[in-house]
Amino acid sequence: NLSAWSHGWRALTHGYIFNILSDVFWPLRCGFGLESLDACSGDNVSVTRGVVSRIDVNAESLLRFQIDAAINPGNSGGPVFDKTFAVVGIASSHLKRATNIGYVIPAETVKLFLEQAVGQDGFRGVAKAWLSYTQSLESPWLRRRLKLPADQTGGIRIGAVEPLGPSFGKLEVDDVLLAIDGCPVARDGTVVLRGQERIAFQYCITRRPAGTTMEASVWRDGAVHDIKITTQAPLYIAPRHDGWDCNPSYFICGGLVFVPLTAPWAKAKKLGSLLDRYRGMIKTDGQQVVMLSKILAHDANFGCVHCTMETLKHGPLTLTPSWQHADTITLAATSCRALME
Repeated sequence: NLSAWSHGWRALTHGYIFNILSDVFWPLRCGFGLESLDACSGDNVSVTRGVVSRIDVNAESLLRFQIDAAINPGNSGGPVFDKTFAVVGIASSHLKRATNIGYVIPAETVKLFLEQAVGQDGFRGVAKAWLSYTQSLESPWLRRRLKLPADQTGGIRIGAVEPLGPSFGKLEVDDVLLAIDGCPVARDGTVVLRGQERIAFQYCITRRPAGTTMEASVWRDGAVHDIKITTQAPLYIAPRHDGWDCNPSYFICGGLVFVPLTAPWAKAKKLGSLLDRYRGMIKTDGQQVVMLSKILAHDANFGCVHCTMETLKHGPLTLTPSWQHADTITLAATSCRALME
């Protein structure tokens, strides 16, 4: 045994798989010492040690903390302990072309995922309000234009709301978001994490399961309005993954292999620039960017061997996951050059 786990955690023995669904205590602060455990090399356990350098959110606005303990290939998925041997997170990744900048998924985030994963509906994704653009209100001139009173010192401007999101029709452009579930939003777009620590306001949304309700306090037309919004997992034009326990979808016709654009596919083909071109949420139901991924030998595509990795010209086509517009793609097989850029 290493030590009795604090706050209800069980004693850790070699080979024991801990139950992270029990109560998690997360006492980390910047400067706290941590140890990352890994058993990926040989039969022995290797341990690296470091301190918490920063606490912030990642690209999905999920909580994470940065440590200076080395996280190398193969370390991902190993537990991270504090000085009392309580598991406080899971080693995640490191910053490339940098020294000792690693990132840890906190136990709070892991618990949120596992509680949904073992539930009846499974993991539904990260909770979002689908606010595509917000603006800080540190400018006194902008605050005056939005007619904010002098005693109202916080808030951020809502610049755009996604048309298919849960906030559409409830939040409007030029609304000022003052608080989420009673937690005030500062004019720089941050909220209090603990004490004097601050973090991006999106954390107040992503810390809950998708499908749950949050209450947004907004300034509109000279008054404060409390609006309830049911959070929803994001639906990206280029999905970040292919799904859970599933294979990528594809369609073959006349030797042409069509696939929907996803982040895993673009990275595998080294076409990351496409993700910058097609970023953001979907604008219409079932919208997909369809790519011509490969051309197999077939009489219908004779002479088109150099046309792979192209997007369809008359698109991006709006295709449902069941490929209900496959007849359009079938016509493309007989004149694929006219349908490709």
